[in-house]
Amino acid sequence: MLTNWEQRCRFFVTAIERFDEARRGDPHWLSIQFMRTMKIDLEAARLLLQGLGDHSEPQQALASFTMPTLVVCGDEDDDNGSARDLAKALPNARYQEIPGTHMSSVTKPQLGEAIAAFLAAAGPRGGNLLSLAAMCGIAGLLDLDRATPQAALEAAAQNDCCNIHHGKEQKQDDDSA
Repeated sequence: MLTNWEQRCRFFVTAIERFDEARRGDPHWLSIQFMRTMKIDLEAARLLLQGLGDHSEPQQALASFTMPTLVVCGDEDDDNGSARDLAKALPNARYQEIPGTHMSSVTKPQLGEAIAAFLAAAGPRGGNLLSLAAMCGIAGLLDLDRATPQAALEAAAQNDCCNIHHGKEQKQDDDSA
């Protein structure tokens, strides 16, 4: 947990560097296809990846996550360590397993259902952040003061939670055209 960032960073920076040349069968292929589908800004992603590192005191960092946290992971996903261990290490977390691998679990309706159920159980909590640590590829913070709980529930239930970012609803490029 909160370790091995250098190795992960190298993998994704290499994927960015090989973005136009990697072919099916290349270990970076699926990550590149995901970046294409999500229309990732490659330069921003590179800078973000290179700006992060291993936390010097991982246990202290984990202890700071006192808000209710849902850790969701595919049953065939061990790409980033143990999601169960992460949930155990966080002071107010619960673990939920859904079907799939690191990449396929984000396409399953069970992901949206798990997130929607978690948010519905938490309800609107003025000023609080709900942390969604999803080792299956969707991780982030949702500020319920700026995004309506209903919008969060609808997006999560539609398994479209990538469109809720920094507490604001984001429109797909093709929706705004």
